[in-house]
Amino acid sequence: GMTTYLLVLVLLGHIENTTKSPMEYKFTDAWSSASKQFDYFSNPENEYINGEVIKIDQCDSNVVKSAVSNNDIQVGALLYFVNSKTNEVMHSSMISDVDNGMICYAAHSDSHGRKSVTKATKFESGEQDLYVVRIKDDAK
Repeated sequence: GMTTYLLVLVLLGHIENTTKSPMEYKFTDAWSSASKQFDYFSNPENEYINGEVIKIDQCDSNVVKSAVSNNDIQVGALLYFVNSKTNEVMHSSMISDVDNGMICYAAHSDSHGRKSVTKATKFESGEQDLYVVRIKDDAK
């Protein structure tokens, strides 16, 4: 379904020409830049986002759990790590599990598939906030 498609898009990127060596692949801006990916999926005109961008600005388990329950955050939603001072999107990932209201994510930078957001060093230190983009079930 749509979650599988987005997982492939987010983790593998869109390859325009598959006859070249891996170093010669051309990826779309939405793949090669976390901020451009966020801009694309969070823009209502592109018809992917379900509701508004959800901002989580405290690395506190109760704050995260409240955001999950109040906003129906589920597996497959996109998760962005954002500089808390400049609002620059630094990294993109995908929510891979919601365990008792705690968000876990998959990301390639640390090669993990299920890491709690409360263990993300820069979120823990207050250096980064989290933005969650829920994707419509019927996104095309």
